[in-house]
Parts: sequence; structure tokens; C-alpha cells
Amino acid sequence: MQKQLQETWQTLGLSDRDVGVIERRINAEIETYQANLRQYEQEFTEGVQQEYPLSAFKRSQLTQRHQALNLTAEDVTAIENPIIAAIEEHQQKLQQYEEVFRESIQFEYPLSDATREELKRFQQILELNDVEIAELEAIIIQSSSEAEDQKEQERIRQQQESVRLKHQEVEKQRQQDDAEKQQKLQQYIQQPSRTQLTPATQERITRQKFLKWAGLGGVGLVTAVVVREIFKGDETVTVDKKGQIIKRDPTKQAKFFKEDLGNGITLDMVQIVAGSFKMGSPPSENGRTKAEDPQHTVNVPAFFIGNFQVTQEQYQQIMGSNPSSFKGAKRPVEKVSWNDAVEFCEKLSQKTGRKYRLPSEAEWEYACRAGTTTPFHFGETITTELANYNGDYTYASAPKGKFRQETTEVGSFPPNAFGLYDMHGNVWEWCQDSWHDNYKEAPIDGSAWIDNDNKSPLLRGGSWLYDPDYCRSACRYYDTSRDFHNYDIGFRIVCAAGRIL
Repeated sequence: MQKQLQETWQTLGLSDRDVGVIERRINAEIETYQANLRQYEQEFTEGVQQEYPLSAFKRSQLTQRHQALNLTAEDVTAIENPIIAAIEEHQQKLQQYEEVFRESIQFEYPLSDATREELKRFQQILELNDVEIAELEAIIIQSSSEAEDQKEQERIRQQQESVRLKHQEVEKQRQQDDAEKQQKLQQYIQQPSRTQLTPATQERITRQKFLKWAGLGGVGLVTAVVVREIFKGDETVTVDKKGQIIKRDPTKQAKFFKEDLGNGITLDMVQIVAGSFKMGSPPSENGRTKAEDPQHTVNVPAFFIGNFQVTQEQYQQIMGSNPSSFKGAKRPVEKVSWNDAVEFCEKLSQKTGRKYRLPSEAEWEYACRAGTTTPFHFGETITTELANYNGDYTYASAPKGKFRQETTEVGSFPPNAFGLYDMHGNVWEWCQDSWHDNYKEAPIDGSAWIDNDNKSPLLRGGSWLYDPDYCRSACRYYDTSRDFHNYDIGFRIVCAAGRIL
């Protein structure tokens, strides 16, 4: 090549000096061109590191730069394409790791050591460094937490709206029932007497008949708590219509047994003696619905029932998992479906050799009332110092209270006369029964009323989310599916007395 160039110089009559000048100028141009290529490559690399894909503004700046550097479109393409390909390949690797990491934390969080080792090996295969992995994981965890928080807040908002609408329906129904009652009472008063009675006798009979019609005959408008034998330690209380405690009763010793679940975790089962009670609510009770009608007498055999709602540590010990939203070993387990609760009973029965099950609706109300006939086992009303419910709403003449917006540890409030805790509020409790619109043809022997084709399981007791109307001893509620679960639904279990005594 050098010989050909020399022949060309000689043919053109160029001297060695001329050739030297030409070569130096050409080499300088080549070096400038290469320097410009390197400069653009550096600026483009820095640009895509700051943002990718590039914004229109950034692309405009780079176009001005490559024009100022006298680079052609082909030069720019040759520089940009390999860099873009490398970036996209790297992003694909990050995306692959992100998908695997998201899937991992959905199954378990915090991650176990074994899962961490698998993720580390995957990181090495993808050739990703520790810094960018740490940043990626932090972003994913934060976004997942924020998304879950937003989802939880939206669920609570929707649930609160549902409660508000339900409260309006109950209030409307209550007003209609009151109007009907007043109409019937007026009709009754206007009826001519069939016998000659003195004014005093007439007044007495009219009031007696009215009380009987209203479901209050022989009881009176205010009924105090009937004290039974209960656990030693806490005391039962009775309140007036304003929620003021008017009576405290010392505790005694109750018959109960402890079921050992293992790992130092026990489950207290309290004996409930056989007896009869009025199931449902009288027409005069605030907040009642037609589902609580007709009020009827039920004869309930003896049984044992959980002193508390099933806790998270108890559920974890038997089921090996804890689905609850509000974590705490001594808090009630929630987000359990009716089917989950039944499975818990089956596994506990297999472990202990005793037959455990959900309570019938009649057993639940009998245990909740503990001998009382008032809306709550505390008396005529309830306050948030006595139970965990939505204190933004009130019952009777009680004042507003706290809305804790979460569960509380079981046993945080006074028990009823049977020694049972949280029968009002905290979490709804599943029962065996299928939902029925009223008590017509309901069993009167304390057994569960079950329709095999009825997929709507029954709930009792109210919860932290609902207003006090739903916490009444007589209140009935349901959900549409036996697989439904929510962060305010738990359960309490029962064992037949014959399996213990």
C-alpha cells in the first residue's frame, strides 16, 4: 500500500513535504472525528442513564449535539443502537427478577433463608449487582405496602358505607315498626270495653295487655343482669340507659376445662348449664329487625363454649397459618371463612378426641344473654368502655365513644354472667345455622337450623367496624358465601357437655 501511495505522489508531482502536510491534516481530522464519536457516546450514555426512554426534550438536545460534532445519522445510529440494546437487555433482566421477587413475597414475607438463597442465585445468573437489587426490592416492598394500605383503606371505606346504608335501612324499618305499633295501640285503646270496669282496673288491664303485646309482660322496662357463677378475677357490670355503671358484681368460680393445644397454648372452655330463654327481641327494642321475630322460648341443653373468641395463636397452632389483618397472638383471628372455621373445629376434634363445632344460633344467644333480657348483657345500652364497636354511633342515651378501627385483644372488656368475653363486638362470630328471614318454624330445642342448599351462613355479635345496634344479643346477620372472609369476622367454638362431664 505504501509503495502504491509513493507512485501516486510521484505521478502527481508531490514532494515528501507536501505529502507530510496532507497526511498530518487528514490524521488530525480523523482524530477529531473519533474524539467527537467518543464525546457523543459519553453524552448519550449519560443521557440514557438519567432517563430511558429519552424524553422529547432530551432527544432534541442530543440531536443538537451530534450536529455540532459533525456526526452523520449513520454515525449516531452506530453509537446508539448497541447502548440501547444493552440497556433493554439489562431492563429485561431487572424485570425478570422483579416478577420472581413479587411472586416470592406474595407467598411469604419476610422471606425465609431458603427463598433468599434462591433469589441470590437467580441474581447471579442475571448478572445483577447488589446495589440495584437492593434498590429494586425496596421500591417493590414499599409499593406493595402502599397498595395494600390503599386497598385496606378502600375496603374499610366501602364497609363503613355499607354499614351506614344498613343503619339507614334499620332506622327506616324501626320507624315503620313504631308507626305500626302506635296504630295497633290506638286501635286497641279505642275498642269498646265488653265489661264494666272501674277506671283504675281499666288502666291496669290495658297496661298489662300492652306490656304483654310488646313482649315486656312481667319483666318491666329495665332488667338487671342476672349473676351466675363466673371466672374469678373480672367483675360483671350493669349499666343504665346512659351507659353509666350502676352495679358491679364480684366474680365466683365457674366450671371450665383447659384444652391443651401444644407449645404452651391452651383454650378455655366454659360450662353453660341447660336452661330456657326467650330468643329474639321484643317489639319495643331499639334497632330490632323483623329477622328477630317472633320472639320464642328455646330449651337449650348444657354445653361448653370458648371463654374467648378463637385467638390468632390458637388458630396458628391448629391450622399452621394466620390470615389476620390485625396481627397479635391474643387478638381474635379474623379473615376466616365459615369453611375455615369448620375446618378448625374438625382438626381440633381429631387432635383432642372431643367433638368441637361452631355454636348453634340458639346456643350463641343463650350464652350471650347469660340470663338477661335486655338488649345487651350489660343492660339497656353499651359503651366503648365495655366493648369494641364503632363508637361514632350510639345506642339509647349512651354517649359517643371511640372508633378504634381494629380488633382488640380478647378479654379486654368485662365478661357476662357466664364468664364469657367479647360477646358484643370485636369480631363477628360464625354460627352453624343457615340464614332464615325470621324465626317462623325455627327449632326450639337449641339445635342448629341448617338448610343444605342455603349457602348464606349466619353471623352473631357485631364487630369493631359496626355500630352498636349490630352488637345486641338478638341481632342476626349473614354473609352470602361460606367462603367469604373479612377482617372483622372470626368465631368461637362449642363442645358438647356430654363429651366432658
